[in-house]
Amino acid sequence: MDSFTLEWEDESIGEQGFKIERKVGEDSYQLLSTVGENITTFTDEEAGVNETVQYKVYTYSGDYYSLPVESTVISNTIPAPTNLNFEQINIHTIKLTWSDQSLGEDGFKIEKKVGEDNYQLLSTVEENITTFTDEDANINESIQYRVYAYLGNESSDSIQTTIIENTFPAPTNLSFEQINIHTIKLTWSDQSLGEDGFKIEKKVGNGNFELLDTVGENITTFTDEDANINESIQYRVYAYLGNESSASIQTTIIENSFSAPTNLNFQQLDITTIKLNWEYTSFGETGFKIDRKVEGGSWETAVGVTTETSWSDEGMDITKSYEYRVYAYYGEFNSEYLVENYQYQPQNLEIELTNINSSYILNTYIDIDVNIISHDQYSSVESVKFYVDDNLLYTDDTEPYSYSWNSVGFEPNQYTIKVVAIDNFGTSGEDTHQISLVVPDGFLFLEGGTFPMGDHFNEGSPRELPVHDVTLSPFIIGKYEVTQGLYEEVMGSNPSYSVGENRPVEQVSWYDAVESCNKLSEMEGLEKCYSGSGSNITCDFSKNGYRLATEAEWEYVARGGTNHTDNFRYSGCHEESELGDYAWYDANSNNETHEVGTKLPNQLGVYDMSGNVYEWCWDWYDYNYYSISPSENPTGPGSGSYRICRGGSWYRDANNSRIANRVPFKPVNSGKSLGFRLVRSFSD
Repeated sequence: MDSFTLEWEDESIGEQGFKIERKVGEDSYQLLSTVGENITTFTDEEAGVNETVQYKVYTYSGDYYSLPVESTVISNTIPAPTNLNFEQINIHTIKLTWSDQSLGEDGFKIEKKVGEDNYQLLSTVEENITTFTDEDANINESIQYRVYAYLGNESSDSIQTTIIENTFPAPTNLSFEQINIHTIKLTWSDQSLGEDGFKIEKKVGNGNFELLDTVGENITTFTDEDANINESIQYRVYAYLGNESSASIQTTIIENSFSAPTNLNFQQLDITTIKLNWEYTSFGETGFKIDRKVEGGSWETAVGVTTETSWSDEGMDITKSYEYRVYAYYGEFNSEYLVENYQYQPQNLEIELTNINSSYILNTYIDIDVNIISHDQYSSVESVKFYVDDNLLYTDDTEPYSYSWNSVGFEPNQYTIKVVAIDNFGTSGEDTHQISLVVPDGFLFLEGGTFPMGDHFNEGSPRELPVHDVTLSPFIIGKYEVTQGLYEEVMGSNPSYSVGENRPVEQVSWYDAVESCNKLSEMEGLEKCYSGSGSNITCDFSKNGYRLATEAEWEYVARGGTNHTDNFRYSGCHEESELGDYAWYDANSNNETHEVGTKLPNQLGVYDMSGNVYEWCWDWYDYNYYSISPSENPTGPGSGSYRICRGGSWYRDANNSRIANRVPFKPVNSGKSLGFRLVRSFSD
């Protein structure tokens, strides 16, 4: 850059030589040098740098000179370097490269500008060197470099880099993995070069981030083996170099909760042992604890501790309800609870009524037997309750389960028999059966009622007076007089005069009638009404067996029961002209008894209440009894010599067939016209 070689052509002969003058800038030409004849070149080694230079050459000989020849004006500027580039080797190292456009320079100077400061000389390199590395690049600053050539005190124009944002790159892709409840592994991507390493900070709950640890350069993973349990945790990671650091990258908030076990189920091993099973993905727990609550009481804590995912509760009461909560634990920390209720669900209790019929005779004992079909393997039947139409009759707590139901007091109707078994779990099983309580064949059930008893028409004996109101309880009465066939079946003989199986039995005394009632009751498994002997025979009207009607019961039936308001003279009719349709009496009997039920019945459907044979009643006879008779369920005087007969007979006239007619006979009498009709009490 400071040396120019001039060349010219020699056009003269015999010249002494050549003179070379130089003009620098706006100055005048000054003689620079002289060369000898025939020399046509000259080198100016002190050309002015960064000036305009012009040369002229002319020949001379003595004092004579030729015309000069001039060079063009030469701008002798130092060329600036070109193609300045930079490469960030690492966070603190930037390499510059450029192209040298000059020759003969002393070297290159590199200047650096940091932020808003001025350019400062950074370094100098020798000629022809076109690279420089700044190993102390300012971190997290805006940097700009410029480079220029220099020669002595002269220098070229500079070339600049763009502004370099030498920011410390933050790591990226920070993720976490919960290895277990107390261990969290962090991984990230390193985006910087030349860092000293990375710093990891942790924030717990609402606290501040605090330095947790430091790792070396190029390490992109860290494991926190003391992660805070049951806390919200957040991590942040940043690169650092000396006192400088990158921006940080943060994890999301990590809810480091101790998760509860799942899928708790129960397995009943035996009557006192239940096994709990659950699922849990191993998470660094020490083990599991089990709390228990019985029948809604207080929690019993840590009744079970195990490292397995199952536990057996031994000594439980299978009939009680339980609540269990299972949780993992680590040191003093517990997971959330897994809570489930448990109540053993026993197998259904199945029972059945056995040997039961669809209908039963009214006022009898009905045997109800229960069979346990099936029950739970761990259960035992504690009791069986017996109901009729949902009314509890009896509770039996001992096998075999049965009850003999006394149906006395139950009217003819359909009833529901229900049995309910209850086991030690409180499980119940039941069975029902519809039965009908029916009046025995040939009998009629009479509702109780009040009626006027006595001679309504004042046409009989004074012993039929006064007419007085009598109230009776319900009872059962035979539709027919006792036949010879039934009497012989019961007593083993037939004393009748007018023989016929379906004719009324006659020639029976009051004692015979009472005896046959007791025997028939005994034959049918009923309670006997009569006890004692002779004049000391008593009647227990609460028993369900057969007996004779009281005089009041007999008249109530003869008058048609609740139809007594018809006010008939005879049973079934009022006029004597009609009597032949309803009764066998002297006018139509041909002096003999006839088969029962061959005449029309009265309003109740009861036959032969007038005529055929007299019917023994229970009552002792007292001529004036009607004057002192109780109004409710009268049973006659307490003693006497005669018993009452009612209804007339085949050989008596119409007057004797009147409903009100009262006839006394000694109880030992057994005439051809003396028979009886069966009655049974109906007790409420």
